[in-house]
Amino acid sequence: MRIHCLSLAMALSIGIGSASADEPGSSPAVSAAAASGRGMVISTNLPLMWKDATSIAGSVHVGLSRRHAIRANVASYENYGSGIAADGLVGLFGGENEASFTGRTTDVGLSWVFYPDHLWSGWTLELGALRRARDITVDDENRTPQRIETNTTTYAVRAMLGWTWLIQRRLFIAAGAGVSVGREAGTEVMSSDFDRMTTRTSVARRDVTAEGYLRFGVAFDVGR
Repeated sequence: MRIHCLSLAMALSIGIGSASADEPGSSPAVSAAAASGRGMVISTNLPLMWKDATSIAGSVHVGLSRRHAIRANVASYENYGSGIAADGLVGLFGGENEASFTGRTTDVGLSWVFYPDHLWSGWTLELGALRRARDITVDDENRTPQRIETNTTTYAVRAMLGWTWLIQRRLFIAAGAGVSVGREAGTEVMSSDFDRMTTRTSVARRDVTAEGYLRFGVAFDVGR
């Protein structure tokens, strides 16, 4: 897989450094927004993942009170066969694999986010639900069957821990990691070139997936 760890590390280092230089809690504008909970953030994943639609993801965060918000998320990303649904980081990590992975996964989710400090700053706890549609294919000449085509839909609950930064009262950075647990259902088609045999089966199974995201966005103080 493609590795862009350096870009990720630089982005996080810049965010942490800037946040230290401009502490959110010391800004009257940020404090007013956090106290009233009238904030909104529009964010997206790393732009370097947009090329060839490798991964395209976005979130809308809406403040409900000084420590609570909701996050609506949509993501579409390529199949890397990692078993990790990291919509903003997919493809950044991982080793080489002789198998060929194609197709896409599309997520739609809605979560409640708790900020122990105040909106858009510090640790976060996120709980929510998601719908994940997989339309993916794995080709591996070294195993039987050689090809597995998966077309399934998963409904799951998701729990994540994260950290957020608000820089210069506008620039928003958020990262999170966790796990989702749900039920996956659909079909799988298995085939091999050497015998031309194709088998279609219905699947209904438990799905446990590691989750992760990285978002960059702009914060707005929305009046009421």
